[in-house]
Amino acid sequence: MKRVVTTCLVLLAVVTLVGADDSWDAKVAEYRASQKRPSLWKRTLGREALAATRDIRAIEFLAQDYAKPEKPRDQVQYLCASLAARYFNDKDSVDALGAWRAKHKRPEDAWLWYRTLAIHQTWQGSKAVAVIAKDPELNIFLRAAAVEALAPRLDAENLELVQYLLNHLPDDKMRWVLVESCMSVLRAQVARLDTDAYRLPANQLARMLDQDVVPDHTRYVIARTFRDIFKAERAWLTAAPWLKLIAGDNGRVPSRTLAQPDFLGLQAEGTRICYVIDMSDSMLTPLTEQEKQDLKNPITGHRKHDDPDKAEPAPKGDPEIEALPWDKIVTRFDAAREFLKLSLRRLTPEEEFAVVWFGTQADLLEESDGVQKATSKRIEKVIEELDAIKAVKGAGGEPTLRGMTNLHGGLQRAFQVKGKGRVKDYEYVDWVTFTQGPDTIFVLSDGKQSWSDWDAIDSADTEDVSGDPESGGKIGDSGEYAELHFYGPYVDERHMLDDFLRMNLFRKCEIHCIGIGEADSRSLKAIADIGHGKLRMVGKR
Repeated sequence: MKRVVTTCLVLLAVVTLVGADDSWDAKVAEYRASQKRPSLWKRTLGREALAATRDIRAIEFLAQDYAKPEKPRDQVQYLCASLAARYFNDKDSVDALGAWRAKHKRPEDAWLWYRTLAIHQTWQGSKAVAVIAKDPELNIFLRAAAVEALAPRLDAENLELVQYLLNHLPDDKMRWVLVESCMSVLRAQVARLDTDAYRLPANQLARMLDQDVVPDHTRYVIARTFRDIFKAERAWLTAAPWLKLIAGDNGRVPSRTLAQPDFLGLQAEGTRICYVIDMSDSMLTPLTEQEKQDLKNPITGHRKHDDPDKAEPAPKGDPEIEALPWDKIVTRFDAAREFLKLSLRRLTPEEEFAVVWFGTQADLLEESDGVQKATSKRIEKVIEELDAIKAVKGAGGEPTLRGMTNLHGGLQRAFQVKGKGRVKDYEYVDWVTFTQGPDTIFVLSDGKQSWSDWDAIDSADTEDVSGDPESGGKIGDSGEYAELHFYGPYVDERHMLDDFLRMNLFRKCEIHCIGIGEADSRSLKAIADIGHGKLRMVGKR
């Protein structure tokens, strides 16, 4: 059948538990058949259907797929680990998950370790997981996964673990991943802030800010985490102010701070900035008057009051925002482009940047092919490329930009980008992304994820229906087509958010999200929370 380019599943199957009368052999046969399908989406549905039986024998099938994954290898492994953790998070599954984990000890297996160790500590306590975190023979990322799995626990022993790790850091360039995971424990243990058990490791971590040997990305994680813990106004980059706060002294101390790049009214703290910009067709939607007014107001949170005497003063206008070509800012994309240009021109030569776009596909701009210095020449080249992006007529005569909304692909490219180009797989444990990749990410989108990578033509099942979720096109009837163009698995929000958590588990980028139009505020808020960032919804209160 001719490829249906704009057709995708509206199906988001709800996998229900299998009744006692269902045959395990029949379920296995269905699973095996699903694994022969061309599309990763259908293969993932088949794996999930087997996992949803909650029959412990399903773990072995997921473990086998993990050990010998088909392409894309890394994504199959991530999905298998996440499915196992979703459906086998009970006490009876701990040993089987542990046996699976023990067979895989590469850095790339850190996500499997994190997910399974989180279940282990829930049912069998923290002692065995702490032993893993301390094991000098294990890879740094596996040890850090153990620390991250323990971090949500409020046990006082976690602070003792942090102190031990800080006193026994390995002689390894990647030891700083362990230090950053220790900050996750301090973030969770803030209720013990006034205890010596907290102050001792906190002081030790704060003093690292003054040590030249500590890499920038680790210093940023320390400073930004302390900023959140103490609700400070800035992420100070020297030890003195944090040492005073840890001691209970609120007196101010002069300190160096991180740069504060801003985009659409949101300020971040970092020096390597990646902008992730939605260029789906819906970004051609004209702005509402409310959205235009909100865009002109750079301050989000201004509140009116019924009593004029108690009203907050109106925010002062930003002259550079007022000077934007508002007569030419008609669509959502026009606004995104102009505010991106403004943000780029405000970067200093000490900062670095990259720009990622996403539609049906996702990629770096050609003039922004890595995280590179924000020189005026480079910025103007990127702006020229942005200005050259135009809508074109689609097959039906309607204006189009770059297709669907592949938010997952856009954010994944941001985590993959390095000084030049990007890494292609297992980026979350690739040391080059820590040293060259972004420490700060801005995401702008106007819609809900409607497409993801690893799409494929596959035969349609009876329950499958067709439609164009980007344009709101007509939804077809079940069984209307023999074949459909299926999106990848990350259109399922559960998989998408799981994968964003994986991407940022060790990187700890600060992520800020801007939503406009029909943007899914709940999903964007979840993404911002993963990056300990903020959400701004344009035109909505």
